[in-house]
Amino acid sequence: MSDASHHGVTRLALAMLVVVLVVASLVAWQVLQTPATAVPIRAGEDPPVSLAASPSVTAVAVTPALIAHGDTLIRQQCAGCHDTAQRLVGPSWQAIAAHYAAMATQDPICGDGRGLIGNAVSHPAPGWDGYPPGPTGIDLSPDDRTAIAAWVLDVAKRGTK
Repeated sequence: MSDASHHGVTRLALAMLVVVLVVASLVAWQVLQTPATAVPIRAGEDPPVSLAASPSVTAVAVTPALIAHGDTLIRQQCAGCHDTAQRLVGPSWQAIAAHYAAMATQDPICGDGRGLIGNAVSHPAPGWDGYPPGPTGIDLSPDDRTAIAAWVLDVAKRGTK
């Protein structure tokens, strides 16, 4: 009799192991199929997107001409609310660059942060860190968004303008 109960426990243990493995495999498959980000996102922020997958920025090399174009756009459209190093109505360009560059380094999908900044240029979500929301309806081409993002990250690298 002890031999028969021993086989029953072994079969039960084997059945439980198979069930656990199947359930764990299904959960792992579902997790891998769910788009997610490794970057913590505050309420009101958009999740990071890759530069290549972003419809609002173009994947181009960062050149002095691209940065100069971003500088021109910043002076024309953004200088009233943003300064290079000081908080105005909106955050400084250095704070913006640091914010998005930090997010990009936490998630390798984000590249150098140009996609994140390019998507945030038109302020689709409420402001962050206690700043009021920026204007909506800013009409910029993907190339213009890329130029602005390249300029912002260049400012962060240099520390000052």
